[in-house]
Amino acid sequence: MLRSIFAALIVCTFAVAASAQEPPRIELFAGYSALRVPPGANLHGGQVSVTARVWKSLWIETAFSSHGGTATDDFSNGLSFPPLLDGDSILNKRSYTDEIRDHLFAAGPRIKSGTGRVSVFGHALVGFARSSENASITAVCDQGLCEPFIVHREYTDTSPALVLGGGVDVRLTDRVSLRPIQADYVLTQFAITSNPPTQNNLRLSAGLVFRFK
Repeated sequence: MLRSIFAALIVCTFAVAASAQEPPRIELFAGYSALRVPPGANLHGGQVSVTARVWKSLWIETAFSSHGGTATDDFSNGLSFPPLLDGDSILNKRSYTDEIRDHLFAAGPRIKSGTGRVSVFGHALVGFARSSENASITAVCDQGLCEPFIVHREYTDTSPALVLGGGVDVRLTDRVSLRPIQADYVLTQFAITSNPPTQNNLRLSAGLVFRFK
């Protein structure tokens, strides 16, 4: 399903771009960004995007974001975790601390409306995300037959990504605008996260937009 959506968006985007007659106007956005990932970790970082107008209100956007943070869980919510070692039989008396770093690159069409001081936009972007995790898992063996122990694990994975969202720009000068809010739904499918296999993430961003003609 994801691959079909990606293919359709890419084909439509480049078909319109190829037929555009107007010279593009460029916008550069840079700002703070926060990403919420399951099972409820809040990651902080930044986002940069470059957008070019290709025809009237249609723009082509390329965006990159990077987030990092720490997630903790005592598994009281019933989430599972990959086995620590082959043949392990571990009780639910486990907890982990996970250092996470996520990078996301995506591109696609943007529709922008408004020619006055305030404008709004919506976009649909496709691309890929890369996640690196350094987890420390504390566990107690089955039936309490051994002492508590800690296992350190490092994971790195790449996933297709779908970004759906939009935002508001408020013009400050002819060249600079304030973006007080940009909200995006980010869909990823990292294999290292066994539960759930598909991650529904929320990304919020704010910053400045610089325009170049």
